[in-house]
Formats: sequence, C-alpha cells, structure tokens
Amino acid sequence: MLVYRIEDGEGRGPFTSGKSNAYTVGHKCHDGHTAGDPPNPSNDYHEGDLADRFCAGMHYCGFKSKAQLQRWFRSQAGRRALKKEGFHVSVFDIPKKEVLKGHWQIAFRRPAFNAVGELDLETLKRI
Repeated sequence: MLVYRIEDGEGRGPFTSGKSNAYTVGHKCHDGHTAGDPPNPSNDYHEGDLADRFCAGMHYCGFKSKAQLQRWFRSQAGRRALKKEGFHVSVFDIPKKEVLKGHWQIAFRRPAFNAVGELDLETLKRI
C-alpha cells in the first residue's frame, strides 16, 4: 500500500522536529484548527491496531491516502508554512501487514523502507 508521510530532509516529521508550530501559525487565522486536534498515535483507538501497538522511536507516522493527510493537515496555508520550513511528502510502498492502522493515521517502521516518490506539500502533486 502507498503511505504518505510529511517529513523534512532528515526524515523527521513536523512533531518530532519540533516545527509543528509552523503549521499552526501558518493557518490558525484561517480556520481555527490547530495541529493538536487529532489524537496522537497512542490514543487513535477508532479502528485498527495503532493505539495498542505504536512504539515511539520505532514507528513513524503517515497516512494511508492523500485524503487522510488532508483531513489532518487540512489547511493549505499551514502546509505552505511547513513547506517553507523544508517539509515535503515522502511516498512509501509498504506491505499492508507492516502497517499499523488507526482512524486518523497509520504507522510503520521507517528504517525498513525507502521512499519511492515525493509530493509537494502544498499542492500534493508529484515533484
């Protein structure tokens, strides 16, 4: 399955890198949503096995579709702000059995897989 992950050039996500505030500041005035609204992986109990099996430091968060990514990071202005901080969307092709599923996000063991593509964070189009 294809997995979409927002990360910087070092493979760190916005929350791990400490730069999630760029998203919040970049769009809060537009729709009132903050990056902290969706649950963290350990509290994503709506479906699947993510909340029960997630291990910070071992698993990396991502999304099962561009639509799921946009549901979490729904502000284009906020994604633009992260892009200015050096973030993009890496695309991974990962066997379904290797993915922990949650309602808001998925997780996988990043070191075991290399990106197969990259998308522009603002437009979500292939680079």
